[in-house]
Amino acid sequence: MSATVIRANFLILTTTVTWPGCGSVEPAGDTTTGPGGPASSSESSGTSSPTTGGESGAGDATGSTSPLTTGSTSTTDTSTGAPPPGDSSDESGADEPTAEPLPCVATTFCSSATEEGACRRELTLPDGNILFYWANLSLEPTAEEAGCNARVDRAVLVQHGNQRTPWSYFNYMQEAATIAGVEDRTLIVAPWFPAEEDVTPPGFARWTSGGWKGGDGSIFPPSISSFSVYDHIVSTLLLDASVHPQLADVVFAGHSAGAQFAQRYAVASDLGGGEAPAATFRWLVANPSSYLYLDPFRWDQLGAPPDVNFTIPAGTECDDSYDDYKYGLANLSPAHYVAKHLADIPALYLDRDVTYLLGEDDIETDPDVDDLDGTCPAELQGVHRLQRGLVFTGFLDARYPQQLHDTVTVPGVGHSAGGMFTSSQGVAALFP
Repeated sequence: MSATVIRANFLILTTTVTWPGCGSVEPAGDTTTGPGGPASSSESSGTSSPTTGGESGAGDATGSTSPLTTGSTSTTDTSTGAPPPGDSSDESGADEPTAEPLPCVATTFCSSATEEGACRRELTLPDGNILFYWANLSLEPTAEEAGCNARVDRAVLVQHGNQRTPWSYFNYMQEAATIAGVEDRTLIVAPWFPAEEDVTPPGFARWTSGGWKGGDGSIFPPSISSFSVYDHIVSTLLLDASVHPQLADVVFAGHSAGAQFAQRYAVASDLGGGEAPAATFRWLVANPSSYLYLDPFRWDQLGAPPDVNFTIPAGTECDDSYDDYKYGLANLSPAHYVAKHLADIPALYLDRDVTYLLGEDDIETDPDVDDLDGTCPAELQGVHRLQRGLVFTGFLDARYPQQLHDTVTVPGVGHSAGGMFTSSQGVAALFP
């Protein structure tokens, strides 16, 4: 496997690797099975066209999806209150040693997700909200499952795109882990943030179709930020040493709208900002439609990456709003998750391990074709996703040269989540 890592000069190599099939896992770009048949390529199944699917800015997805097909059931119900692994039911004495988890059985790992329920699990959040996530192992394992959780040394949280098909993203990541040969020690988690038009059981949190990707609160009380959901999954569940004693690496990955989520979460989250965490945190940001900028400077629209300069925009139709959140940090509600973390911005982000994974063929410029964000604030960042990524990393190098973020381009791949994650460059970035 080889990755093309680009610093300020944005050198692009064109080496491709063809990977063999991976058993029962759906190959990247193939259709993910579901009751509705094939889904659109980049946001769900990803095949025939590398530039189909995607995410928009203000309007977001026009269709809705639901993992609540008639007759389907969740493979694991974690709301039953099973005792955490390591807890002993023997109360004969306080000095009794903690019971060792049972040996890991390979079949405990779920390896192929479906919309109907395979690999789907349920999580109740501290405020009572409920959500589904697709994962190869439960975040709250039973005693019989705990041995497998105890052996994982890496966790990958992969965020779905605008079409909200987490089972597809789980399958892409499962294939990438299989290519890397680490599928038996990697915990893969794909949370679902349903939009208001999606069908959910009672008690499930829902967000606006654009709000979840920026950390907005859920629609109905008790409201919870989508970023706070990640905080809970990581800090409370993944970093629980009694459940995951060998966990050393946590990766946040997203493509398209999921990459918008990942990049904004990397800017705003305070993970790693206190005492040295038990695990390292890494971010993989693949082909987002827009970026959250750290100050009001934008590309002057002259030249092309890497020869780009930055200035305060003037004479545009969005001079008064181009820096509003989610494109910048202005006009945030005081109650918003990001507003509560402004004191740590941009310092924590600049210190993070972030890789921008950009498809060299992700060059669609028509918002009507690809859900490309066509708003004025987004177009100030570039005309298509590849250019916007290169301009943003140029912005970081020009304005914040102390950061050590990486830029990696993927030859021959457009707007395809499966194509990006399972490319040689994607696998190398995810599983170094």
